Amino acid sequence: MKLNSIKSKITVWAGLCMFFMMLIITLITIITLRESAIETAKKDAVIIAYEQAEGIKAELEKILYAAQTLALTMSAIKDKNVNLDIDREGVIDILRIALAKNRLFVSVYTCWEPDAFDGMDIGYIGEPGHDYQS
Repeated sequence: MKLNSIKSKITVWAGLCMFFMMLIITLITIITLRESAIETAKKDAVIIAYEQAEGIKAELEKILYAAQTLALTMSAIKDKNVNLDIDREGVIDILRIALAKNRLFVSVYTCWEPDAFDGMDIGYIGEPGHDYQS
């Protein structure tokens, strides 16, 4: 293709300039959109992570509160200022209910120094729910 006339040369050069301008504008737009998408994805990931962490924190706080309540209840059994008379079977029932009502508990238990609960550890050797060993 021969470009003999000025009109043809101007048309070709104008076309090439338009093509390169459109190419540059397209590349700038793509780069800007990509950076914007990455930034949005990062923000969304942070929001989702925060929401998940808050959910886990809430579950752990429920478990901690239940465990603290059990600990306070068990400590009240031997508190001389509290008139709370619960025998071994009552404590086992309390622990059984706590386990049943807290779906995230794997197990519950209470530990006492030897004969500190009721002085009758020797009578419960080998019994289910007791670990006393002579």
